Amino acid sequence: MKPRNLVLLVFLALIAQPLFAQDETKRPLPLSEGDISQEENALLKQAFELSEKGELETSWFLLKAIIEGYGKSSGSQVAQLALANSYYSAGGSEALARAEVLYTEWSSLNWQDEEGDRVLYRLAQLQMRTLVRRDDELHRAEKTLNTLLERFPQTSLRSQVENDLHKIQENLADQDLVVAKFYYTNRGAMAGAEDRLMEILEKYKSYSKTDQVLWLLGKVEHVKEDDEQSGVYLRLLITKYPTSSLRADACDQLGSDGEILPDKCH
Repeated sequence: MKPRNLVLLVFLALIAQPLFAQDETKRPLPLSEGDISQEENALLKQAFELSEKGELETSWFLLKAIIEGYGKSSGSQVAQLALANSYYSAGGSEALARAEVLYTEWSSLNWQDEEGDRVLYRLAQLQMRTLVRRDDELHRAEKTLNTLLERFPQTSLRSQVENDLHKIQENLADQDLVVAKFYYTNRGAMAGAEDRLMEILEKYKSYSKTDQVLWLLGKVEHVKEDDEQSGVYLRLLITKYPTSSLRADACDQLGSDGEILPDKCH
């Protein structure tokens, strides 16, 4: 028996804005409509009614009982997604951590579900929602969004996902650039700085501060007395980013090294 006449949606009252707020996060996540026994149906209805009354702890207890008591049944999958939604709506570090576990488990079991893209997107929003942005959290969100695009290449959420991915990668690249500058300026650790800068070039092709990365790479190679490689990075900066505020400095550095200047230096 399908729960069409009971509850197909858990309506979420989002109490905090995610890092990259999207209209999609304001929509309720649909629950699976697989075959559900009358007993499971009755328990689910009771759990949803308790939640609507604000009796969250009791509702959570009942949903957990359904999950534990009915294995991988359709009713159990509905309960798992409903519980994750409720934790997400409740907020707080503990509830969000529980929601992340449940969304991840649901996605691994229902990866072909037609609503799987929305669940993955909710998972990514959760991973970007915490008050303190750690790079490990952002890396998890990046991985989740990439998984969404791989599994659902035709998803209607593509533009939102790609926009979020760009913002995440800008954030991660910014963190790497700060570390690279610290290695270069405070520690004189050229190898460490170079590793971070090369990682940015390899992983974040659309990074908005790539000109700064190339400039710092040129300086690192100059300190290492590899003026030839330094010139490679500086020329790339000049030719690829002719409007950069660092172009003139790059031209001056090439000139002081006795290098032939690119046309865009004149």
